[in-house]
Amino acid sequence: MSANPTKFQCIIINKCGRFSDLHKINIDGKEITSEKYAKLLGIDIDNKLNFETHIGKLCKKAAGQLNAIGRINRFIDCEERKILTQSFVHSNFNYCPLAWMLCNPNSMRKIELIQKRALRLLLDDYVSPYKTLLEMSNGTTMSLKRHKKLATEIFKTLNNLNPKYMQEIFVRNNKNVRDPNKLIRPKVNGYTYGINSLKNLGPAIWNLIPENVRNVTTLSQFKLLIRTWDGTKCKCRSCNITNAM
Repeated sequence: MSANPTKFQCIIINKCGRFSDLHKINIDGKEITSEKYAKLLGIDIDNKLNFETHIGKLCKKAAGQLNAIGRINRFIDCEERKILTQSFVHSNFNYCPLAWMLCNPNSMRKIELIQKRALRLLLDDYVSPYKTLLEMSNGTTMSLKRHKKLATEIFKTLNNLNPKYMQEIFVRNNKNVRDPNKLIRPKVNGYTYGINSLKNLGPAIWNLIPENVRNVTTLSQFKLLIRTWDGTKCKCRSCNITNAM
């Protein structure tokens, strides 16, 4: 079976953004033009790896769904609104969040604003601040939800439930005799591609989780206990943005 060049996609990863023009690549006589982003398994990967395009589409779709719920808001009770919000709005951000969670501050803020708007519809409260809305709904921020998903993947990696390449990203700190289940945080340069990278952020979040949660032996136990983690000690960029809202 020969490949179909009309379905080929090409992006040139460029964190500095210096190459504004698109480039053409010739493969076996077929010319392929590079794009600013390419869709792969439902995720728009852009040439700066900030996932601005992908998150913008998610937020636009979620906003339209909130508009639809808002039009019927007075005809349904709180429990029905909650089911609709979780099924249609929050589900947009549950697909492969680890691939795009290390986005830029503006995108993080957009996601939290969608959550804030959803809570206002759910509680019929258009005055209270975001923090109060979360407390009233007994909910968590979108960033904390992503952190819990990341923690779950780290647990699976440390317990050989994930592919082996994940073990190259998350490495136990065997020198820590008291708590060997903590992870090593690598030395990094810069913020976007250093401090805010998965290899650095993952261990930072994992090491904040209570020891009794990290040291459980089964995935079902971990998933049950990680729900109780409030992430209050986390000082990452996404949490700082949420606290400032």
